[in-house]
Amino acid sequence: MSAGGTHIWDFKPMFNLFIKNKISGDIFELPFLSLGFTEELNNGADARISFDYAAIDQIAKSYGADPIFLLTGGFRELWIQKDTTKVFYGAITDFDLTASRESDLTINVAAVNFFNLFSKRRTANKRVFTGTDSSQIAWTLINESQAVDAPYSDLGITAGSLAVATSRDALYRFAYVKDEIVALSNKKLNNGFDFDIDTSKRFNTYFPFKGSSRPSIVFDERNSIEHRYRKPLMLSLTNKIYVTGEGINDDMIYTTRTSDPSYRTAFGTLEDLISDRTETSQAKLNDLGDRTLLNNQSPRIELSISHIDDDPDLLSYGLGDSVRVNLPDLKISNQYFRIYKRSLNLEEGNLPVITITLQ
Repeated sequence: MSAGGTHIWDFKPMFNLFIKNKISGDIFELPFLSLGFTEELNNGADARISFDYAAIDQIAKSYGADPIFLLTGGFRELWIQKDTTKVFYGAITDFDLTASRESDLTINVAAVNFFNLFSKRRTANKRVFTGTDSSQIAWTLINESQAVDAPYSDLGITAGSLAVATSRDALYRFAYVKDEIVALSNKKLNNGFDFDIDTSKRFNTYFPFKGSSRPSIVFDERNSIEHRYRKPLMLSLTNKIYVTGEGINDDMIYTTRTSDPSYRTAFGTLEDLISDRTETSQAKLNDLGDRTLLNNQSPRIELSISHIDDDPDLLSYGLGDSVRVNLPDLKISNQYFRIYKRSLNLEEGNLPVITITLQ
Protein backbone atom coordinates (compact mmCIF):
# COMPACT_ATOMS: atom_id res chain seq x y z
CA MET A 1 0.00 0.00 0.00
CA SER A 2 1.33 3.44 -0.88
CA ALA A 3 1.21 6.53 1.31
CA GLY A 4 -2.27 7.94 1.83
CA GLY A 5 -3.94 4.50 1.81
CA THR A 6 -3.99 3.98 -1.97
CA HIS A 7 -3.61 0.35 -3.01
CA ILE A 8 -1.06 -0.79 -5.56
CA TRP A 9 -1.55 -4.41 -6.67
CA ASP A 10 1.79 -5.77 -7.84
CA PHE A 11 0.18 -8.84 -9.40
CA LYS A 12 -3.20 -10.11 -10.48
CA PRO A 13 -4.48 -13.36 -8.97
CA MET A 14 -4.32 -16.13 -11.55
CA PHE A 15 -7.68 -17.59 -12.53
CA ASN A 16 -7.86 -20.52 -14.92
CA LEU A 17 -10.78 -22.32 -16.52
CA PHE A 18 -10.98 -26.01 -17.40
CA ILE A 19 -13.45 -28.14 -19.34
CA LYS A 20 -13.65 -31.92 -19.03
CA ASN A 21 -15.34 -34.31 -21.44
CA LYS A 22 -16.94 -36.73 -18.98
CA ILE A 23 -17.07 -39.57 -21.52
CA SER A 24 -13.50 -39.43 -22.83
CA GLY A 25 -11.88 -37.92 -19.74
CA ASP A 26 -10.10 -35.28 -21.87
CA ILE A 27 -9.39 -32.01 -20.03
CA PHE A 28 -8.93 -28.66 -21.80
CA GLU A 29 -7.68 -25.41 -20.31
CA LEU A 30 -9.42 -22.62 -22.22
CA PRO A 31 -8.62 -18.89 -22.47
CA PHE A 32 -11.58 -16.65 -21.62
CA LEU A 33 -12.71 -13.08 -22.16
CA SER A 34 -14.62 -12.88 -18.89
CA LEU A 35 -15.86 -15.17 -16.18
CA GLY A 36 -17.88 -15.01 -13.01
CA PHE A 37 -19.80 -17.12 -10.56
CA THR A 38 -22.33 -16.61 -7.78
CA GLU A 39 -22.73 -18.87 -4.76
CA GLU A 40 -25.52 -18.65 -2.19
CA LEU A 41 -25.79 -20.34 1.19
CA ASN A 42 -28.09 -23.38 0.96
CA ASN A 43 -28.93 -22.65 -2.67
CA GLY A 44 -26.07 -23.81 -4.89
CA ALA A 45 -23.99 -21.82 -7.37
CA ASP A 46 -23.90 -20.83 -11.02
CA ALA A 47 -21.26 -19.48 -13.39
CA ARG A 48 -21.07 -17.59 -16.67
CA ILE A 49 -18.11 -17.42 -19.05
CA SER A 50 -17.40 -15.68 -22.36
CA PHE A 51 -14.84 -16.86 -24.92
CA ASP A 52 -13.41 -15.54 -28.16
CA TYR A 53 -14.68 -17.97 -30.79
CA ALA A 54 -11.48 -17.85 -32.86
CA ALA A 55 -9.32 -18.76 -29.86
CA ILE A 56 -11.51 -21.74 -28.92
CA ASP A 57 -11.76 -22.81 -32.57
CA GLN A 58 -7.97 -23.01 -32.78
CA ILE A 59 -7.83 -25.29 -29.73
CA ALA A 60 -10.72 -27.45 -30.93
CA LYS A 61 -9.18 -27.95 -34.39
CA SER A 62 -6.00 -29.34 -32.83
CA TYR A 63 -8.20 -32.19 -31.54
CA GLY A 64 -10.13 -32.62 -34.78
CA ALA A 65 -13.23 -30.95 -33.35
CA ASP A 66 -15.01 -27.58 -33.35
CA PRO A 67 -16.03 -25.24 -30.50
CA ILE A 68 -19.65 -26.38 -30.51
CA PHE A 69 -18.72 -30.03 -30.04
CA LEU A 70 -15.97 -29.16 -27.56
CA LEU A 71 -18.43 -27.34 -25.29
CA THR A 72 -21.79 -28.99 -26.03
CA GLY A 73 -21.17 -32.56 -27.30
CA GLY A 74 -22.40 -34.18 -24.09
CA PHE A 75 -21.84 -33.81 -20.35
CA ARG A 76 -19.10 -31.21 -19.92
CA GLU A 77 -17.70 -30.55 -16.47
CA LEU A 78 -16.39 -27.03 -15.90
CA TRP A 79 -14.28 -25.65 -13.10
CA ILE A 80 -12.62 -22.36 -12.21
CA GLN A 81 -9.36 -22.29 -10.28
CA LYS A 82 -7.66 -19.52 -8.40
CA ASP A 83 -4.00 -20.50 -8.63
CA THR A 84 -4.28 -24.23 -7.77
CA THR A 85 -7.55 -24.12 -5.76
CA LYS A 86 -10.95 -24.82 -7.32
CA VAL A 87 -13.44 -22.07 -6.48
CA PHE A 88 -16.29 -23.31 -8.70
CA TYR A 89 -17.04 -26.82 -9.99
CA GLY A 90 -20.04 -27.91 -11.99
CA ALA A 91 -21.33 -28.59 -15.50
CA ILE A 92 -22.19 -26.56 -18.60
CA THR A 93 -25.94 -26.01 -18.95
CA ASP A 94 -26.31 -23.41 -21.71
CA PHE A 95 -24.41 -22.22 -24.80
CA ASP A 96 -24.86 -19.38 -27.27
CA LEU A 97 -22.95 -17.58 -30.01
CA THR A 98 -23.14 -13.80 -30.35
CA ALA A 99 -21.80 -11.45 -33.03
CA SER A 100 -22.16 -7.71 -33.57
CA ARG A 101 -20.66 -4.94 -35.63
CA GLU A 102 -18.54 -3.93 -32.64
CA SER A 103 -17.12 -7.36 -31.74
CA ASP A 104 -16.08 -10.67 -33.23
CA LEU A 105 -17.98 -13.89 -32.69
CA THR A 106 -18.25 -14.60 -28.97
CA ILE A 107 -19.18 -17.80 -27.15
CA ASN A 108 -21.19 -17.49 -23.93
CA VAL A 109 -21.74 -20.46 -21.65
CA ALA A 110 -23.61 -20.91 -18.40
CA ALA A 111 -22.90 -23.56 -15.79
CA VAL A 112 -24.29 -24.69 -12.44
CA ASN A 113 -22.60 -26.48 -9.58
CA PHE A 114 -23.39 -30.12 -8.90
CA PHE A 115 -26.06 -29.39 -6.31
CA ASN A 116 -28.15 -27.45 -8.82
CA LEU A 117 -28.11 -30.45 -11.19
CA PHE A 118 -30.45 -32.12 -8.71
CA SER A 119 -33.17 -29.76 -9.98
CA LYS A 120 -33.40 -32.39 -12.75
CA ARG A 121 -33.72 -35.36 -10.39
CA ARG A 122 -36.86 -36.77 -8.74
CA THR A 123 -37.42 -38.94 -5.70
CA ALA A 124 -39.09 -42.35 -5.92
CA ASN A 125 -42.86 -42.52 -6.34
CA LYS A 126 -43.13 -43.10 -2.57
CA ARG A 127 -40.19 -42.55 -0.23
CA VAL A 128 -40.95 -42.58 3.48
CA PHE A 129 -38.71 -41.54 6.39
CA THR A 130 -39.76 -41.90 10.02
CA GLY A 131 -37.84 -40.26 12.85
CA THR A 132 -34.76 -39.94 10.61
CA ASP A 133 -31.95 -37.44 11.07
CA SER A 134 -32.53 -34.74 8.44
CA SER A 135 -28.88 -34.79 7.31
CA GLN A 136 -29.32 -38.48 6.56
CA ILE A 137 -32.59 -37.82 4.71
CA ALA A 138 -30.83 -35.30 2.47
CA TRP A 139 -27.88 -37.59 1.74
CA THR A 140 -30.20 -40.55 1.08
CA LEU A 141 -32.13 -38.52 -1.51
CA ILE A 142 -28.85 -37.69 -3.28
CA ASN A 143 -27.43 -41.20 -3.02
CA GLU A 144 -30.58 -42.93 -4.24
CA SER A 145 -30.86 -40.46 -7.12
CA GLN A 146 -27.32 -41.34 -8.21
CA ALA A 147 -27.97 -45.10 -7.95
CA VAL A 148 -31.41 -45.38 -9.54
CA ASP A 149 -30.18 -45.32 -13.16
CA ALA A 150 -26.47 -46.01 -12.71
CA PRO A 151 -24.09 -45.52 -14.34
CA TYR A 152 -25.94 -42.72 -16.17
CA SER A 153 -27.34 -41.16 -12.98
CA ASP A 154 -24.07 -41.20 -11.04
CA LEU A 155 -22.64 -37.68 -10.67
CA GLY A 156 -19.80 -38.83 -8.44
CA ILE A 157 -21.08 -37.06 -5.32
CA THR A 158 -19.93 -38.69 -2.09
CA ALA A 159 -20.89 -38.22 1.55
CA GLY A 160 -18.64 -35.73 3.29
CA SER A 161 -19.16 -34.51 6.85
CA LEU A 162 -22.80 -35.09 7.80
CA ALA A 163 -23.70 -33.28 11.01
CA VAL A 164 -26.18 -34.78 13.46
CA ALA A 165 -29.26 -32.61 12.96
CA THR A 166 -32.99 -32.61 13.78
CA SER A 167 -34.87 -35.89 13.29
CA ARG A 168 -37.93 -35.64 11.06
CA ASP A 169 -40.67 -37.61 9.35
CA ALA A 170 -40.96 -37.14 5.59
CA LEU A 171 -42.92 -38.49 2.64
CA TYR A 172 -41.86 -37.79 -0.95
CA ARG A 173 -43.66 -38.65 -4.18
CA PHE A 174 -41.73 -37.83 -7.37
CA ALA A 175 -40.44 -34.69 -5.63
CA TYR A 176 -37.54 -32.58 -6.91
CA VAL A 177 -34.43 -33.65 -4.99
CA LYS A 178 -32.92 -30.16 -4.95
CA ASP A 179 -36.10 -28.54 -3.62
CA GLU A 180 -36.57 -31.10 -0.87
CA ILE A 181 -33.00 -30.69 0.42
CA VAL A 182 -33.40 -26.90 0.46
CA ALA A 183 -36.71 -27.41 2.29
CA LEU A 184 -34.87 -29.24 5.09
CA SER A 185 -32.27 -26.50 5.47
CA ASN A 186 -32.06 -23.30 7.47
CA LYS A 187 -33.21 -21.46 4.37
CA LYS A 188 -36.71 -22.82 4.99
CA LEU A 189 -36.88 -24.34 8.48
CA ASN A 190 -36.12 -23.41 12.03
CA ASN A 191 -33.86 -26.14 13.46
CA GLY A 192 -32.71 -26.95 9.93
CA PHE A 193 -29.12 -27.36 8.75
CA ASP A 194 -26.75 -25.59 6.35
CA PHE A 195 -25.23 -27.61 3.53
CA ASP A 196 -23.05 -27.58 0.43
CA ILE A 197 -21.53 -29.77 -2.24
CA ASP A 198 -17.91 -28.67 -2.19
CA THR A 199 -15.40 -28.56 -5.04
CA SER A 200 -14.30 -32.11 -4.17
CA LYS A 201 -17.89 -33.23 -4.94
CA ARG A 202 -18.62 -34.03 -1.27
CA PHE A 203 -22.05 -33.37 0.24
CA ASN A 204 -21.66 -31.76 3.68
CA THR A 205 -24.14 -30.61 6.30
CA TYR A 206 -23.57 -28.23 9.20
CA PHE A 207 -25.68 -28.00 12.35
CA PRO A 208 -26.81 -25.64 13.62
CA PHE A 209 -24.99 -23.38 11.13
CA LYS A 210 -22.10 -23.26 8.69
CA GLY A 211 -19.26 -20.79 9.23
CA SER A 212 -17.43 -19.10 12.05
CA SER A 213 -16.60 -15.67 13.40
CA ARG A 214 -13.70 -14.14 11.43
CA PRO A 215 -12.45 -11.09 13.39
CA SER A 216 -9.39 -10.75 11.13
CA ILE A 217 -11.58 -10.18 8.04
CA VAL A 218 -12.61 -6.51 8.04
CA PHE A 219 -14.50 -4.53 5.42
CA ASP A 220 -14.15 -0.77 5.67
CA GLU A 221 -13.51 2.35 3.60
CA ARG A 222 -10.01 1.08 2.88
CA ASN A 223 -11.01 -2.01 0.87
CA SER A 224 -14.67 -1.43 -0.07
CA ILE A 225 -14.87 -0.15 -3.63
CA GLU A 226 -18.68 0.00 -3.46
CA HIS A 227 -21.27 -0.71 -0.80
CA ARG A 228 -25.05 -0.64 -0.52
CA TYR A 229 -27.37 -0.64 2.50
CA ARG A 230 -30.97 -1.90 2.34
CA LYS A 231 -33.54 -2.12 5.09
CA PRO A 232 -36.89 -3.63 3.93
CA LEU A 233 -39.94 -2.34 5.79
CA MET A 234 -43.72 -2.89 6.11
CA LEU A 235 -44.63 -4.91 3.01
CA SER A 236 -41.57 -7.14 3.41
CA LEU A 237 -42.32 -7.96 7.05
CA THR A 238 -44.44 -10.70 8.65
CA ASN A 239 -45.18 -11.09 12.36
CA LYS A 240 -48.08 -13.52 12.19
CA ILE A 241 -47.93 -16.53 9.88
CA TYR A 242 -50.45 -19.25 9.01
CA VAL A 243 -48.86 -22.49 7.82
CA THR A 244 -51.07 -25.04 6.08
CA GLY A 245 -50.23 -28.68 5.45
CA GLU A 246 -51.98 -31.73 4.04
CA GLY A 247 -55.77 -31.99 3.72
CA ILE A 248 -58.66 -29.89 2.45
CA ASN A 249 -61.35 -27.78 4.12
CA ASP A 250 -61.98 -28.90 7.71
CA ASP A 251 -59.51 -31.78 7.39
CA MET A 252 -56.57 -29.49 6.61
CA ILE A 253 -53.82 -29.44 9.22
CA TYR A 254 -52.37 -26.03 9.99
CA THR A 255 -50.59 -23.98 12.59
CA THR A 256 -50.46 -20.30 13.49
CA ARG A 257 -47.15 -18.80 14.64
CA THR A 258 -47.00 -15.32 16.11
CA SER A 259 -44.07 -13.05 16.93
CA ASP A 260 -43.56 -11.50 20.36
CA PRO A 261 -45.71 -8.40 21.09
CA SER A 262 -42.70 -6.09 20.69
CA TYR A 263 -42.60 -6.84 16.94
CA ARG A 264 -46.35 -6.24 16.52
CA THR A 265 -46.14 -3.04 18.58
CA ALA A 266 -43.48 -1.60 16.27
CA PHE A 267 -45.26 -2.16 12.93
CA GLY A 268 -48.75 -3.46 13.74
CA THR A 269 -50.05 -6.87 12.72
CA LEU A 270 -48.56 -8.10 9.44
CA GLU A 271 -49.95 -11.46 8.34
CA ASP A 272 -48.96 -13.98 5.71
CA LEU A 273 -49.68 -17.58 4.70
CA ILE A 274 -47.38 -20.33 3.48
CA SER A 275 -48.34 -23.84 2.41
CA ASP A 276 -46.77 -27.26 2.14
CA ARG A 277 -49.77 -29.31 1.03
CA THR A 278 -47.93 -32.64 1.37
CA GLU A 279 -46.77 -32.05 4.95
CA THR A 280 -48.37 -34.05 7.79
CA SER A 281 -45.92 -33.23 10.61
CA GLN A 282 -47.12 -30.54 13.01
CA ALA A 283 -43.55 -30.06 14.27
CA LYS A 284 -42.27 -29.36 10.75
CA LEU A 285 -45.10 -26.88 10.08
CA ASN A 286 -44.12 -25.11 13.31
CA ASP A 287 -40.47 -24.94 12.23
CA LEU A 288 -41.49 -23.68 8.80
CA GLY A 289 -43.51 -20.87 10.36
CA ASP A 290 -40.88 -20.04 12.97
CA ARG A 291 -38.13 -19.73 10.33
CA THR A 292 -40.34 -17.38 8.31
CA LEU A 293 -40.88 -15.22 11.39
CA LEU A 294 -37.19 -15.17 12.31
CA ASN A 295 -36.32 -14.00 8.81
CA ASN A 296 -39.12 -11.46 8.44
CA GLN A 297 -40.54 -10.24 11.77
CA SER A 298 -38.28 -7.19 11.94
CA PRO A 299 -36.32 -5.13 9.40
CA ARG A 300 -33.06 -6.94 8.65
CA ILE A 301 -30.23 -4.83 7.34
CA GLU A 302 -28.87 -6.24 4.10
CA LEU A 303 -25.42 -5.07 3.04
CA SER A 304 -23.73 -5.49 -0.30
CA ILE A 305 -19.97 -4.84 -0.38
CA SER A 306 -17.62 -5.12 -3.35
CA HIS A 307 -13.86 -5.51 -3.00
CA ILE A 308 -10.87 -6.45 -5.12
CA ASP A 309 -9.83 -10.05 -4.64
CA ASP A 310 -6.77 -10.48 -2.38
CA ASP A 311 -8.00 -7.62 -0.19
CA PRO A 312 -9.11 -9.88 1.40
CA ASP A 313 -8.36 -13.12 -0.44
CA LEU A 314 -11.57 -14.90 -1.42
CA LEU A 315 -9.96 -18.14 -0.17
CA SER A 316 -9.65 -16.69 3.34
CA TYR A 317 -13.39 -16.56 4.09
CA GLY A 318 -16.58 -18.20 2.85
CA LEU A 319 -20.34 -18.48 2.97
CA GLY A 320 -21.71 -18.58 6.50
CA ASP A 321 -18.75 -16.76 8.04
CA SER A 322 -19.34 -13.64 10.13
CA VAL A 323 -16.99 -10.77 9.30
CA ARG A 324 -16.44 -7.30 10.74
CA VAL A 325 -17.81 -4.25 8.96
CA ASN A 326 -16.76 -0.69 9.74
CA LEU A 327 -18.47 1.84 7.44
CA PRO A 328 -19.11 5.14 9.23
CA ASP A 329 -21.13 6.59 6.34
CA LEU A 330 -23.68 3.81 6.97
CA LYS A 331 -23.48 4.27 10.77
CA ILE A 332 -21.89 0.83 11.09
CA SER A 333 -18.97 0.60 13.51
CA ASN A 334 -17.16 -2.74 13.88
CA GLN A 335 -20.33 -4.82 13.69
CA TYR A 336 -20.40 -8.47 12.67
CA PHE A 337 -22.47 -9.51 9.66
CA ARG A 338 -22.91 -12.99 8.19
CA ILE A 339 -22.18 -13.76 4.53
CA TYR A 340 -25.10 -15.29 2.63
CA LYS A 341 -24.05 -14.77 -0.98
CA ARG A 342 -20.82 -14.14 -2.86
CA SER A 343 -20.07 -13.34 -6.51
CA LEU A 344 -16.87 -13.07 -8.50
CA ASN A 345 -16.58 -11.06 -11.71
CA LEU A 346 -13.45 -10.96 -13.85
CA GLU A 347 -13.29 -9.02 -17.13
CA GLU A 348 -10.34 -9.23 -19.49
CA GLY A 349 -7.62 -6.78 -18.45
CA ASN A 350 -9.24 -5.97 -15.10
CA LEU A 351 -8.76 -7.07 -11.53
CA PRO A 352 -11.22 -9.64 -10.11
CA VAL A 353 -14.06 -8.04 -8.13
CA ILE A 354 -15.83 -9.92 -5.32
CA THR A 355 -19.29 -8.83 -4.16
CA ILE A 356 -20.66 -10.23 -0.91
CA THR A 357 -24.17 -9.99 0.53
CA LEU A 358 -24.43 -9.89 4.32
CA GLN A 359 -27.11 -9.73 6.96
